[in-house]
This record gives sequence, C-alpha cells and structure tokens, in this order.
Amino acid sequence: IRFKKALDKIPNIKVFDSQANYFMAEVNSIAASELVEKLLTKYNIFIKDLTSKINSPDKKQYIRIAIRNTEDNNLLVNALKDIIGD
Repeated sequence: IRFKKALDKIPNIKVFDSQANYFMAEVNSIAASELVEKLLTKYNIFIKDLTSKINSPDKKQYIRIAIRNTEDNNLLVNALKDIIGD
C-alpha cells in the first residue's frame, strides 16, 4: 500500500490497483519504451513495457512495475520522479 501511494504521487503516471506482485501503470509524458531504456541505463532498474500487449486504440503507453522490497521500491520511485517529473 505504501509503495502504491508513493507511485500515485508521481505526476504523469496512473497506477492501477492490483492483487498481484506488480502494478500496471499508464505513462503520459514519455513513451514507455523510452522510460524503460532510461531506467535501465541510468539506474539499472528493469520494468516491462506493456504497450504492445495492451493494444490501446488511443495509443496510450503502459508499463509493469514489480513490487519488491522497500529499498528497491524507494529507488524506483525516486528514479521515476527524476525521469518523468516530481
């Protein structure tokens, strides 16, 4: 719950509720593929680009974020804030 609340505070990202060990999110200010690349190259964090699997008619961008331990989750939140805005 704490991790989702932290993600919800990041602008330009809409996180969907989940019962699994990951969240799906819609990204608005950057292409999902570009976000995946930046997280991997700059922070060594891997997330999954779901855009091609969702096949949204309005070309929305989607990612999958794994829920991990508190330290990893905090690193991801800070990296997302840096890349897509705080």
